[in-house]
Amino acid sequence: MKVIMGAADLVGTIIFAPFSFIRKKLTVKKEPRNILVVRLDQIGDMIQALPFFEALKKKYPQSVVHVVCVKDCAFLLGKNRNVDRLYSMTSSWFYSERKLKLKEYNELAKTLKLIGIDEAYDLRGDIRNLLLLKFCGAKKIKGYDCAGGGFLIDEKTTYDRNEHEINKNLKLLNVKAEKEVIIDFSKSVSDEKAAQTFIEETGGHKLKNVIIHPFTRAKSKMWGIEKYTALVEKLLKNDNIRIFIIGGKDDILHEKSFIWNNRVVNCIGKFGFGFTVELMRLSHVFIGNDSGPQYFAAYSGLKTCVIYGNTVNYKRWQPMVKEGNLMPLSKPTDCGPCELSLCNQKTHVCMDIISVDDVYHAVEKWL
Repeated sequence: MKVIMGAADLVGTIIFAPFSFIRKKLTVKKEPRNILVVRLDQIGDMIQALPFFEALKKKYPQSVVHVVCVKDCAFLLGKNRNVDRLYSMTSSWFYSERKLKLKEYNELAKTLKLIGIDEAYDLRGDIRNLLLLKFCGAKKIKGYDCAGGGFLIDEKTTYDRNEHEINKNLKLLNVKAEKEVIIDFSKSVSDEKAAQTFIEETGGHKLKNVIIHPFTRAKSKMWGIEKYTALVEKLLKNDNIRIFIIGGKDDILHEKSFIWNNRVVNCIGKFGFGFTVELMRLSHVFIGNDSGPQYFAAYSGLKTCVIYGNTVNYKRWQPMVKEGNLMPLSKPTDCGPCELSLCNQKTHVCMDIISVDDVYHAVEKWL
């Protein structure tokens, strides 16, 4: 695949180089009227992109910022003051379980082409995103030449796989984040009141609330339901703890794995993200896998323990919060970081070597 992409880039560079040169010569440096940003992957990726939109609007306060995202992420941007126009797609080439709707992308490209995009950003570094920006008629494309399509980029930025995701995005604007990033998720008064009532009705206002998220889309990032059930049992030995187990509708099939009582509350598939974020704000500790909820927890101020294993370079993806508020659990293995969504080893080594006691001792000081 790398050989094919390399050959395609070479041919593309030869064909497009003269046009790129002419565009650069004719371009007048002024604030773009319409800016387009594409981020078509998952919730965690979009949360880590939120500081980019803030920096973009600060740099170009008069520009109209258009953003293309998947429907799952639209709630993060719907009330964001740094986003002027939002286009949410029901499908994406980064969601293998969904049928790709090319007609939807074609209609989007036509709409944006009529608007007139002066400047466009691809935050991932993917030839499919770059082609979409080209079809949208973007006059200037900025991005990373790391996964093909470099000939489509007018202003390339070096892609460093060890750089934190937030700073990787901000580098497109020549700025860098502080050591601690503040992300203010938009609040809903109704969700806030509902979460407060829920906590009071379940008696959680009298106890230390612990949020547990045992799920994730990538199987390689699953620590194991049986380990989480054992962790719950261990946590319950502390009489001052109440546990809320959260998850999506797809996770309901695991409900029977847990024993529910007045101190272990089932929130799997029952609430939306808005309510869940408010529930986190009213809680104290979060424990979970490498998945979207870790960011809501950490950036909402919870003491956050994330079981990363060794599937990715977690330092690149972990929330940028106060050091004492985050406990990343990862142990080195010969096979990682593999960046695979499904482990190809006989045993899931990087997760197997993280024990229930490891996790308990990591959060014990917060309980």
